[in-house]
Amino acid sequence: MTWNDHIAHALGVLSLCVFAGAGLASAYAIITTVVPQWRRISRLAMGHIEVLYPEPPAASDAPHASAFPQHRVDEAVAVPALQVRQ
Repeated sequence: MTWNDHIAHALGVLSLCVFAGAGLASAYAIITTVVPQWRRISRLAMGHIEVLYPEPPAASDAPHASAFPQHRVDEAVAVPALQVRQ
């Protein structure tokens, strides 16, 4: 074996160590982030939707949605009609 072979072998071992370290780091990241959330992930995968923020009411549900006032029937009856005097 020549020095070039020894250098190539050392670079191969070094690259193997780098890839093994990257693999261990990614496995550690997956374990520390996914495993604690696994119950939540499985519930979401089964279709159980969780609401984090409730939706605001629609504009049509708001009492002030219309520019024109809406009178209910009992309010319309309570308003006296114009009476013409003779």
